[in-house]
Amino acid sequence: MSTPRLNDQAVENGVLKRVSPSQIKTFRSCPRKWWYEKVAKAPAPRWSAATNLGTNIHTELENYYLHGHEPQHPLIQPGRHLLPERHEQIAVEIQLADPWLYAGAVLVTGFIDLVLPHTDPLQIVDWKSTSNILKYGKTRSELATDVQMAIYAKWAQHKYDVDEVTVAHVQFQTKGDPLARRVEWEHTVDTVKPLWLSIESDVAEMSRCASLKTPEEVTPNLGACNDYGGCPYRGICPATKTGARNMSLLEKLKAKTAPAATPEVKPEPPIEHTVIPPDAALEEPVATVAPTNPDVVESNIKALEADEARIMRVQPTKAKENVGKTHFVGDDCPGGHADVALAATPEATPAPEQKRRPGRPKMTPEEKAAKAAAKSQTSAAEPAYTDGHGKPAPAPIPVGPPKDEPKPQNTTPGKVGLTLYINCRPDHSCQSLAQFTAECAAEVAKTCDVPDVRLCGGELGYNKWKGALAALAASKAPHGEFWTLTGEVEDAIISGLVPLASVVRGVR
Repeated sequence: MSTPRLNDQAVENGVLKRVSPSQIKTFRSCPRKWWYEKVAKAPAPRWSAATNLGTNIHTELENYYLHGHEPQHPLIQPGRHLLPERHEQIAVEIQLADPWLYAGAVLVTGFIDLVLPHTDPLQIVDWKSTSNILKYGKTRSELATDVQMAIYAKWAQHKYDVDEVTVAHVQFQTKGDPLARRVEWEHTVDTVKPLWLSIESDVAEMSRCASLKTPEEVTPNLGACNDYGGCPYRGICPATKTGARNMSLLEKLKAKTAPAATPEVKPEPPIEHTVIPPDAALEEPVATVAPTNPDVVESNIKALEADEARIMRVQPTKAKENVGKTHFVGDDCPGGHADVALAATPEATPAPEQKRRPGRPKMTPEEKAAKAAAKSQTSAAEPAYTDGHGKPAPAPIPVGPPKDEPKPQNTTPGKVGLTLYINCRPDHSCQSLAQFTAECAAEVAKTCDVPDVRLCGGELGYNKWKGALAALAASKAPHGEFWTLTGEVEDAIISGLVPLASVVRGVR
């Protein structure tokens, strides 16, 4: 085999010359996007503020290990203690060479941020910057199947003749509070093998696509059109002009939310090196969704929780008692009770009997006796009402729930293990539905390529976005107890969840 030429184009004359981890990730996301980038060599924007920020962080860390210059970047400081100590054997920005790595007959290229050959097991560290660590930073299980780290581990196993390699991400948050986290996974020869077979399969398909002449010959992934700010080739891709518009919204959402098939990962202990300030929440979001703009989500959450002070903390009836009925709770409930179950509205008192029309047959003695007995029972149950002069007067109309309140809905408990408190909040621990609502809204908005779900047009015009939100919420219904306020967006989410939940309602 000839000496590799690293300055070769990825694809030359329809032949795949070399691949990188980023190429494989792009191909897995959308083969047609990769074809436009590497085969058609269509121009696409490369620089962004986020990219520039990540480059600055990499540069400071590289200078620290090469020259001992202490990192000064404010985003690095929260993770300063997560950085491996400088050592004479530490290798920085190592190229995948000596030995060269091949997937089939195709050269695999790339650069490793940091290699620690003196540790046991050997460590490979990659610097990652992200706007939201909890949302976008890879977890331990995701790291176990990551293409980039699998390639690095396989190379290190051959380079240093080792069986075990610890791969790690040191993640720095670029928006909001400065946070840092280290996530790691220990790869062995056995864990890398199935991942490498999958990579070789991808490279073989990439080689086939490299010879194709038109974009129509390459299968697109319509579910990835809006990922990471939108595909740069949407303006020229035939799928965007026709197929994407004809694709139903539920199909788009299904494509985005369907879990990717990954090899089984053996259970491992929790991350030992997670470092985030003590007052920062580390829990994962209520529901996993496709990446959305964290600033939009955070803004929506704050808006949803702005009315929290107006919610009465009450003690609702037990969950088992809530089955099959809707409860209204709050001091302004019908009857002024703090906790009352809404019953069916009593029937109105029958109107006074009209005089018989001429020619109507007279009542039999048996009919008269039955009527008198019924009247006697009614009088015993309800007081008689007069106009103050002893004459009969119409009975007052029974008090019921406000006209603008939703009617009671029968719910089936146990379908998803969800209890929903609407316009109220129990006095025990209960999660807000704001995060779930905001992320569902952001996901539908992203699918429609609009900044706000209420701006969805086209196939979602005339308020059809509400149906899309309801369907998405039902498909991703969370588990546990949640409270929420009603609102334009919230009502769509509620309508999707109510049929699956036990419901307790308050009166606003």
